[in-house]
Amino acid sequence: MIVQPHRIPFEGVQRTGEEPAEILLLEDDEEIQPFGPVVYNLHLQVALHDLIVNGSILVKLKRRCVKCTEFFPAEVSEPAFSRAIHLTEEEESVDLTPDIREAIILALCAHPVCDPGCKGLCTQCGANLNKQSCDCQQPEDIRWAALGNLKIEQQEE
Repeated sequence: MIVQPHRIPFEGVQRTGEEPAEILLLEDDEEIQPFGPVVYNLHLQVALHDLIVNGSILVKLKRRCVKCTEFFPAEVSEPAFSRAIHLTEEEESVDLTPDIREAIILALCAHPVCDPGCKGLCTQCGANLNKQSCDCQQPEDIRWAALGNLKIEQQEE
């Protein structure tokens, strides 16, 4: 999104619109699939030598669940998008695209889950336990097995 600060009136201007999801540069990411444009609603104002940008941005994505590995729809938004960009006299225009991309990427959940009740995958056969059950025996937790062999003598007082 290219802005020309010298064309912004003193009181500022409201910009609402969409940018293609390609600006997020997520094409090579196998865990995230944008399926809608980046929607923005921004107020732009020039104050002395700074471009002040406030507003909100939103994009619809498909994310891969960390438990069951299925894709699910999700909205990622930054309702309090705010930037102050220092302007030089030579600058005819300012590209807000990197700032929008950064805000969306920082708003992404690090461990997305399709549903709070997601059962995930069977650790033995890999079946999606949300869609089917399996007859696999869960391995015994051997982390504490050695404690079962300890012989503790109690002292009488």
